[in-house]
Amino acid sequence: MTADLSNTARLARWTPTHLPVAKRQFAMEARRRGLLVGGDSAEESGEEMEQRATRLRTALVGHGPVKLRRREWSQLAGVVAWLHHQSRQQKGAADTTISDLAEAGAEQRLSVPSRAWWALIVYGYDVPRTRRAIARALVKWPTDKLKRLPTILRPEALRDLAEIPAAFASAFVLRGGLIDDIQQHTGVPADSPLGRSILSHLLSEPATPWLAAHPISTLVAFLRKQEGNSAAGLLGRRLLEPPRLAGLTSHEVGEGSPFGQVVAMVYEGLGAKGSPAWRALGPSATEVIRWWRVQRQLHEFFETWHADPERKAFWLAYTPSISDVEHYKDATALAMKIGPAWFVEFGFTGNAAYAYSDLEWQNMAVRRQHARSPGDLKIAKPTELMSPHGRRVSRKKSHWVGWQDYNFPRWIAGWTGVQQ
Repeated sequence: MTADLSNTARLARWTPTHLPVAKRQFAMEARRRGLLVGGDSAEESGEEMEQRATRLRTALVGHGPVKLRRREWSQLAGVVAWLHHQSRQQKGAADTTISDLAEAGAEQRLSVPSRAWWALIVYGYDVPRTRRAIARALVKWPTDKLKRLPTILRPEALRDLAEIPAAFASAFVLRGGLIDDIQQHTGVPADSPLGRSILSHLLSEPATPWLAAHPISTLVAFLRKQEGNSAAGLLGRRLLEPPRLAGLTSHEVGEGSPFGQVVAMVYEGLGAKGSPAWRALGPSATEVIRWWRVQRQLHEFFETWHADPERKAFWLAYTPSISDVEHYKDATALAMKIGPAWFVEFGFTGNAAYAYSDLEWQNMAVRRQHARSPGDLKIAKPTELMSPHGRRVSRKKSHWVGWQDYNFPRWIAGWTGVQQ
């Protein structure tokens, strides 16, 4: 057999100078065919990505055609992803660049690759300007072009951007996906704007068999991964709100109770107070969390100081009315807010309980901060005063025989109007 040498002259031209070009062309073709894992976001240093982002910003200035080098054009998807992930401290600038790129594509000043369009949808979904530009572009696309987008959705589902999260959620549930592997089943990173929208849609629906079928370990892993994010709060809401609306009481979320363990799991995933997770909880789930926290702190306080069980049981009965709790370890004291007043109990027996209006308590901020003994949280005078509720009450109350049956309930009602 004679060797075919028809391409010899052309092959001879692959000198070392041409090899890098051939390598890049092969990589581009492999990515286009989906044969290269990692897509456009090949390993690049932060400095290199910053340089690409800077050149992209420069090229997008003005209203004329956008000119990019071939390599820069082929890696637009990676730049969009990098802008989203790496420019958190310059979110405004990153969003502006992403929006400018989407508008350039919609106005046909730049032929944006399909993978880059998909990156714009995934990472620019939460920016109205970007979404408007993407919508203007997609409405003109024929079905064949929509099929090029690397997604599991049918082309028709991409026509309406607002419905994409719902379409993904439906496809995700049909595939039997679990909440912690959304990226595996949809190809959308869970921490991207579109990923968060998909999660929000999944978790904003009423409780479904899909969520109920999740192993507890999966939910725990998801809450840990999403700690502080709105998705953690939405999951907490789905788990806690239906039982509360169905009549769940504070006694059923006590320390060690089966449902209390579920509440503890949700609480761990909420992160710092004021985080997006807390804002996504909703009032009913927040109330359940408050009940659990109050009871946990009461248990810890009275058990730490081996206080008499009667006081512990008495204050636990007020759990639905206690809105806040503060523990002062050095002063062996626990302060509980009920309505417009604070009530202070001390760990060791022989100490009376004290009451202060909320204004008085706030004025004691410095004193509370440096409290080192029970006496630092005791202000006896005036011994009698007008409560925020408009009744004459005493500052302190001792635990005489039968205190929990009459004296203390009446004292608390005088300060707050709350009847037990």
